[in-house]
Amino acid sequence: MCCEEASYKNADLDFLPPASSQHKAAPTRKAPLECPEVPEESVAKSPSLRQNPANALHCASLRPQQGREAADSGGSMSGSILYIHGFNSSPLSKKARQLEAVMQQLGLSDQLRVPALHHHPRQAIAQLQGAIAELGAPLLVGSSLGGYYATYLAERHGLKALLINPAVAPHRLFDGYLGTQRNLYTDEAWELTHDHVQALAELEVPAPEDANRYQVWLQTADETLDYRHAERYYRACALRIQAGGDHSFQGFVERLPALLAFAGIAPGAYAALDFSVL
Repeated sequence: MCCEEASYKNADLDFLPPASSQHKAAPTRKAPLECPEVPEESVAKSPSLRQNPANALHCASLRPQQGREAADSGGSMSGSILYIHGFNSSPLSKKARQLEAVMQQLGLSDQLRVPALHHHPRQAIAQLQGAIAELGAPLLVGSSLGGYYATYLAERHGLKALLINPAVAPHRLFDGYLGTQRNLYTDEAWELTHDHVQALAELEVPAPEDANRYQVWLQTADETLDYRHAERYYRACALRIQAGGDHSFQGFVERLPALLAFAGIAPGAYAALDFSVL
């Protein structure tokens, strides 16, 4: 659940039955707390997923009948977006900057918030509650630990959420990392304490069951979190699982049209934009 960065492949998404029953038990991993920016990599093949010759993009959902309509119903369609960065990350992360750039080009900068979150979960949630109050009913876009925060807030407020390699129950991973931490972007040093872990545990909610309000983007080669944990937890939601990639989520910029559509922004507004230059 550390920092982020990324890109995706711009392709129509089909919904398939979940492949979780075919997966072996997830290996035990100790999540590293430093995630330096990762360069673009080619998408790796995954034997646990059906191979897509075009770009190895795969989608799974327990509700396949909702397919593309999931982006057009449920939650708010205000066009506003609240981006929630991950652990030891900041608004300077690549995904945050790319989203800010496209919203600026669309003349919608006032509809976006990318707060620099406090390291303590209670203070971070207070910041996010304030941003929600400002925006009304934004789409929550959460990466890594930000996905965990977004899930809590989406369930509390009935909002839509797009989650990118989200952390599941991160409080169960942090005990081995208590002590001094350092933000990779600001160089701020701070202490990870038992109170941080307890505050994270307080945010845990039952697995979401509304496919209309959630999109979950996962990449199978995430080096920090095992994507299968999120696949199981969000199994009732609209899952998009891509072979390869990494924790930062490779190819994010090319998936921005899908994000904007899920936020309720009319496709005509960004049809002529060249996302590859962001």
